[in-house]
Amino acid sequence: MNKINQIISKNLKKIRKQKEITIQELAGSSTISSVSLNNIENGKSNPTIDTLWKIADALNVPYTELLLEQTIPEATVVSYDQVMQQAQFSKDEKSKVYLYYPLSQMDHYEFFGMEIISLSEYTSPGHLAGSREYIFVLSGVLEVKIGSDTYHLNQGDSLTFFSDRPHTYFNREQNLLKLLIMNRYKDI
Repeated sequence: MNKINQIISKNLKKIRKQKEITIQELAGSSTISSVSLNNIENGKSNPTIDTLWKIADALNVPYTELLLEQTIPEATVVSYDQVMQQAQFSKDEKSKVYLYYPLSQMDHYEFFGMEIISLSEYTSPGHLAGSREYIFVLSGVLEVKIGSDTYHLNQGDSLTFFSDRPHTYFNREQNLLKLLIMNRYKDI
């Protein structure tokens, strides 16, 4: 079992038990089968971003709560190589998310990177009520669709919006799109 699967396994089990939710109840509210949830809890599978979002949404916790190591030192240096070892891929493997700083109970935010290959898209189901997302484009051109509104961002541009509803990131270019994203949670 690799390290990220161990962390996800431990956190899923802990959160589910704290909330007094059975595997079957979580399966019903997340649309993830109880067999898959058991495999995730036992560290026998590497869940996709989409699966983790569905589980987090059903548990009413931020996505990174499932990825958070419970002991955080006073100061931390996080290298690109470290985060790439724990990257989570979308089901179609055209997008990946890598966590730099997990949700902090004190600061109410999480900070991660995202890459989308050329001519691809990723749809986020939305985050907790009152959440706000901050996006910074490191390289490439990003199109974001939120409801009926569409925003176009170039390298160096940023966007912030209420992210408690579905939103889609599009890379309509031939180059890899790289983003930094911070999600700020109102109440956790």
